[in-house]
Parts: sequence; C-alpha cells; structure tokens
Amino acid sequence: MDEQVDRMFDEVAKQFNSTGKALKEDAIRLQEWLETQPHLPKILDEHVLCNFLILNKGSIEVAKQKIDNYFSFRTKLPEIIYEMNPKLPHHKEYKDMVYLVDHPQLTDEMYKLTFFKVKGETVSPDYDPLNCMRRLVSMTELKLRYDVMCGDIFVGDLRGVTSNLVLKVTPLMVYKVVVVLYEGVISSRLKAVHMINVPPVLTKLLTVVKSFIKPKLFERFYVHSEEDALKKVIPLNLLPTDFGGQGLSLQELEDALEARYAQNQDLFDRLDEIKVDEKLRPGKLRDDDTLGQHRNPVLRMLNRDADRLFDKAAKIFNSSGKKLSEDVLRLQEWLETQPHLPNMLDGHALRNFLILNKCSIEIAKQKIDNYYSARAKVPEVANEMNPKLPYHKEFNSMVYLVDHPQLTDDMYKLTFFKAKGETVSPNYKPVNFMRKITTMAELKLRHDVMYGDIFVVDCKGFTLNVALRITPMMFYKVAVVLYDGVMSSRIKAVHLVNMAPPLTKILNIGKSFIKPKLFQRIHIHPEEDCLKKVIPLNLLPTDYGGEGLSLQQLDDALEAKYSQNQELFDRLDQIKIDEKLRPQKLKDDNTLGYYGSFTKLEID
Repeated sequence: MDEQVDRMFDEVAKQFNSTGKALKEDAIRLQEWLETQPHLPKILDEHVLCNFLILNKGSIEVAKQKIDNYFSFRTKLPEIIYEMNPKLPHHKEYKDMVYLVDHPQLTDEMYKLTFFKVKGETVSPDYDPLNCMRRLVSMTELKLRYDVMCGDIFVGDLRGVTSNLVLKVTPLMVYKVVVVLYEGVISSRLKAVHMINVPPVLTKLLTVVKSFIKPKLFERFYVHSEEDALKKVIPLNLLPTDFGGQGLSLQELEDALEARYAQNQDLFDRLDEIKVDEKLRPGKLRDDDTLGQHRNPVLRMLNRDADRLFDKAAKIFNSSGKKLSEDVLRLQEWLETQPHLPNMLDGHALRNFLILNKCSIEIAKQKIDNYYSARAKVPEVANEMNPKLPYHKEFNSMVYLVDHPQLTDDMYKLTFFKAKGETVSPNYKPVNFMRKITTMAELKLRHDVMYGDIFVVDCKGFTLNVALRITPMMFYKVAVVLYDGVMSSRIKAVHLVNMAPPLTKILNIGKSFIKPKLFQRIHIHPEEDCLKKVIPLNLLPTDYGGEGLSLQQLDDALEAKYSQNQELFDRLDQIKIDEKLRPQKLKDDNTLGYYGSFTKLEID
C-alpha cells in the first residue's frame, strides 16, 4: 500500500482505538486464519483485509464472519453475483439509461460519494432494477481493493424515474442489497442519502419503507426540494457540474469508472469462477440460513420486521415468536412423516399456518393437508391460476383486485376490488376472480404475516347480470374451501361502496347463508368518503381521496411480485397428492379430505 493509503487507514483505525500498524498486523492474522479455511478461495490481499477490519470496527472475529459471508453469499444471490461482470451485455444496456458512478476522491471525512441520475427525460420501460444491484456490487468489488471504506454518501437525482420503475423495486430486492450485501457482508456505514426531484409516488413509498428500516438509518435519508440544496451538503469541489458543483461531470466520472472496469477485467473474470466447497469447511455453519455464517448476530431472518409481527400476533394467542419457531420445527418433523404430501412450505409459510389457526399445531396440520388436498377438489381454480395464463391479463384489463404491501397498525391486510371502466365487460368471468384471489393468498402465505383481512369492494360498474353469475357453488368454494377449509382466514371487515339496489337485495338473500357474526362485519357505505373513517388515510388509495398509493400503483406492484415469483407458480402447477402413500385414511369430510370435519363457514 502507498503512503497516502497507509495514512488514511491509520486515521480511520484511530476511530476504533487502533493504528495503521496494528491494522496490518491484524490483516496478517486474517491471512493466517484463511489458511486454516480450506473451503475459502485465497484471493483477498492485504488492502482488502484491512478494509474488512475497518468496516467491522477493527474486530478480527467479526471480520472473519464477514469474509466467510463474502464468499458464501454468492450462491444465495446468483442473479446478481454471477451476472455482475462488466463485460456482460446488460452492463452497457444499463449504462445507456442512467449514470451510476462514484467519485475517485473521498471527502475530507473519508466518505465515498456515489451519484445516480437518469440520462434521458424518463427511464426506459425496459429498465431492470437488478442491473442497478449488479453495478453496485461490481463497484463495491473495486472499492474493496482500491479505496479506504470508511463510509458512503449517496446522491440520487430521481427526475425521470416513473412510478412503474419504482414499483419494480421489490422489498426482496431491497433486502438483498441493503441487508445481505451492505449489512451481512460489507457492513457498510451509510452517512447519508440525499435525494432530489423525488416523484410523489416515491415519497409515499418511503413512508411505507420507514416501518422496515431502523429509525437511526431512516434519519439519514434527506429529500431536498431544490438541486441547489446539494451545494450545502456535498463539497463543491466534488459535486459534479451537472448539479452546479465544481467537480468532474457525471460523464467524466462514468468514463473514469469504465476505464477502471477495463483495467480490472481479469479480476471480474476470476470472481466469476469463485466456488465455495462446503465439504471442506472445518466447522458446521450455525445460526443463519440466509448466508450461512458462524454466529452472525446481524442477519437472522429474511425479514426482521416479520419476526416482530409474528411475535406480536403469537402473543394474541398466548404464544410467542420463539415458541412459534419451535412449533414450526414440529410441523416440519410431522411433514417428514407424511410421504403423500409435497415438501414446498418454508418456515415463513408454516408460521402463517400456525397464526391462522391460533397457534394450534394439530389444527395447522389439518389445514396444511387441506392446502394440498383441496387442489383436486377445485381444479378449475388450482390448475388454472398461474399468472402467466391468458385469464390473468384478461381479468386485469377489466378490474383492480389488489392488496396493499403494508399492513395496518392492527396487522390486517387490505385488499381492494374495483372495476376499471364505467361498467364491467359482459365477458367478465367470476371464476377468474377466484383464481386471482388464490394466487394472492399464495403470495401472502410466503411473504406476509397473515393475521387477518379487510376487504374494500367498490361495486360501481357491476351489473346485476354480472352479480348473478356468482353461483352458490362458487361462493362455497372461495369462502368455505379456500378461506375457511385451508387458510382459516380472519375477516375483520368487508366495506362495500356504490352498491346498486339489486346488489343490496342479493346480499340480503345471502344473509341466510352467512353466520350472523360474519354478516355483522359487512358494511355498506352510502358514499366513498366514508372509507376515510374506516381505512387509515396513509393506506387508502388516492382513488378514494386517501394519501396512499393509487390502485394502479398497487396493481403494478402486485404484477412485479407475480413476475418475481413465477417459478413458485410453475412449481405449484406440478403439485400432486399420492393418496396411496397417506399413512392414515381420511375421514368425516368428502369435500376437502382432512382429519376431522367442518360443516359451516367458521371465520373469526
């Protein structure tokens, strides 16, 4: 390392009561430790090891964990890691759309500046957020080897970023970059994120994201109303001329970064070849199944907020998040004794089955069996629900059927239903409603905490002819088979607006088939404004005078989620139950076929 880098490492090390000399000695210890880890490649030089120490406040033990993660996480994020090589076509494609560049010079406080800005008036609809992640990771590889990684400042100019683009960035994507990469591996210290020209939809999304980010981190996000504000927070000699600064332009910074990529092409080719041979690992991995690290205290679950919510829900049923996890293990052990059942429910889904059934393991077992067995009883739904099928696009062109990614404070999931035109097309098929609501349930099972539901149904545009197509058997299959027999869904409320008199009459007829307890939760409102009194304003779509995302934005977000989970739905298509392998005959119920029975709609 040259003298300037030595001086900078020494200055940063003093923040952790260390010195540059001690840092180099600790880097030698890390190299000695790496020699005892036959499963790990030997491609990290002294500079990189010093950065791992700096990033982890001089702790050798934590640095060891993160170095192991650096190699091990690659197989967990193949769509990013093995697609980040700058020579791949999507690198140029991404570069043609936006600037994503860093400054070669650090600030006086030794923070690295990174800038993001759209090159044209608006981002192309072909923009893929994954390419942003890939480029960020490739930039991080260079920083590890050439910079002193004390911390980061990000500047984002979001002019030209459309709502469709924003909604392509899913929570899972954010998790992979922020938690897996920047926290689980790099331990990056984020000094600030400065945003200008922020579209209203992103401001709303930031409010949603706030509930998932630690307050200490969220306080470092700044939304500026004017570009000139950047001159007050970014050194003028480093602020690009594009923002009125005296530094290099974004194009000059991009040219410099591209030259750096070209000089390090051999590095990226070698990174493509990295493989971790787990058979050679000297000790078993413990405590984390996301990255596979030794006692990593930071990353515990895919979604830390989910842990909190599951714990909160479990306590309502005199249980706890810890007890819930223990019961998940019992369910997994039971599933191993059920050779007729496929094994495709992860820990998150099993926790939801427990919550849906008031933390009763035995009832959860029944409902899990039903989850698989019911498919043969409702083939027109189960075998025809894949979002890639033509019905999905046809249904979406007629109506909104969407849910909100954020739960209410009481942990209820909001679902909205509304016609897109003045009247619903005569080609509308109620069975497509059943299919889509089932696909939404599949996503909720794996990504949400399923404590209960609130439905908002806007009946404007729905004619009597459409309503009469909903047969009692259809109602039975959705309400009884799916929502009671499998999901045990708790319906908190159904809010109906714009009800035409004929529909009100049909609802009154249906009263005789619905238990009074449930019927009392169906509310007919005389006007749309009434929704402001029963739905949180920050979650109520702008279509109804709320402050939340519009129905179209929610629709776009749900479609992105479908796309991201396409592999799941393809696997669900293949589910088959081999009843010959069932260890015990089913009894009492010939509709679903589970141990025990139900005869009436039971919804808490």
